[in-house]
Amino acid sequence: MLLGSVDMASKPKTKRSFILSFPVTTPALEVVQKGAAQGLSFTTGYVYVTRSDAKLNNKLKGKAPKVPSKALEKLITQVIARAQKEILAGLKRYL
Repeated sequence: MLLGSVDMASKPKTKRSFILSFPVTTPALEVVQKGAAQGLSFTTGYVYVTRSDAKLNNKLKGKAPKVPSKALEKLITQVIARAQKEILAGLKRYL
């Protein structure tokens, strides 16, 4: 089986996997028509959304957010200091 081609004998398990088995250059209408031939029902809009989500997920996969370590350290220090002040203020009310 060639990459991006669909073997009609083996139907993918989900609509998403069926859609993503086609190259992005395949028109959405053609994907819908081939899906209908396989007994799957979805719209061209669903094809567009599925492809868009897959593209976004591939971009985000395995990437940690880019936060400079010094900025992160400063933020953590500020949050801890604020929490300590709130705790002390709460304790002073009861003493």
